[in-house]
Amino acid sequence: MNKAQRDILSRIYDEITQIRDEEQDKLDNIPENLSGSSKADQLQEGIDKLEEISGLLEEIKDGGF
Repeated sequence: MNKAQRDILSRIYDEITQIRDEEQDKLDNIPENLSGSSKADQLQEGIDKLEEISGLLEEIKDGGF
């Protein structure tokens, strides 16, 4: 992988981690009466998937593929 490709992956990684952080903030600030709701579960599932994606991108851009 060349530098330009690593730079692109790095930008994608940054965007995904920013989205993950925003979603985590939403979950952290969800009203107590919704903490066990399907909305909270959906947020957590999305956060988990974004974590997985960001981890894979980090491995790829660092040459671990």
